[in-house]
Amino acid sequence: MPRFTAAPGAFGPYTTVRLNDLKTGASAEIALRGATLLSLTLPVEDSLVNVIGGYQSPTEFDTLAGARSAILAPFSNRIESGQYRFNDKNYCLPKRDKNDNAIHGFVTDCEWRISHLSADDTQANVVLTTDEINAQQHPEYPFNIHLEATFRLTAEGLSLTLEAQNVGNSDAPFGCGWHPYLLPPSGNIDDCLVSLPHRCAIAVDSRLIPFPGEQAYVSLSDETDDFCTKAKVIGPQNIDQCYTGPATGEWLRSWLYDPVADVRLEIQQERGVVHIYTSHSLPTRQREGLAVEPNEFIPNAFNRPELAEDVRLEAGQQRVFRCRIVAGKGDNRGR
Repeated sequence: MPRFTAAPGAFGPYTTVRLNDLKTGASAEIALRGATLLSLTLPVEDSLVNVIGGYQSPTEFDTLAGARSAILAPFSNRIESGQYRFNDKNYCLPKRDKNDNAIHGFVTDCEWRISHLSADDTQANVVLTTDEINAQQHPEYPFNIHLEATFRLTAEGLSLTLEAQNVGNSDAPFGCGWHPYLLPPSGNIDDCLVSLPHRCAIAVDSRLIPFPGEQAYVSLSDETDDFCTKAKVIGPQNIDQCYTGPATGEWLRSWLYDPVADVRLEIQQERGVVHIYTSHSLPTRQREGLAVEPNEFIPNAFNRPELAEDVRLEAGQQRVFRCRIVAGKGDNRGR
């Protein structure tokens, strides 16, 4: 029998896929609704650790509260007032946050399809696809994007690969990301340390929209919200902050260290920005987990002149965004 298994499952009324490592007990469950990672358990030495603060019940999943482990596409985070201009035309997306901005795209509530499911002695993986990003269903975004999400469980952890293809006849603005909550074993984020790969914070207004031009980019150096110069304790502060920086050619690493359990949870991404959120404003389960969001671009990217060419996905073109979650011991400050 292979070490890894991949099989259909269920979370109440929701169809899922379960990936398992029979040797270590590692497991992941992904719902077809939104390609949502519901749970992830990884080995840390001789113990199994619940890594993700996913939806705890089908009833909670009904609400999609907190966008837990949501796939974000065709844009991540916010678009100011839902409005953007592309190829000399103006569009207005549905406004879905409390400040009348568009937020987190629109694939979180659609039913994805299983296009591939396999397992062997080295991995278990599932490829989920959706064509819900199209002009017919979203006239405010009149572009056609085929999106694939590949979840792969290996001995190292869980990886997610998002691959977008513009299957329309015109160029499209596109950006994607992921919204997982890292769950410290001790149950509270306040005493945890955080380390991020960037020290440039994105300055925002009261609606969480970046300021125009260079005003948006604030270089930090050993300040309270600088988690790059050295790892810092989160403490009681409320954080909803995007960080960016120059490409390094190496994978970017963001980690949360729980000193009580001596467990480090790490999200790695090949490029892009990272957004952290202390879950302080959620209706329930506040400060239980830390959202560490690997995204391609900063908020309101469709309206940023400096990102105009970066967000453009040409007709027929594909773009790939990769990230992964690993777990281990120690705070890794000697990296």
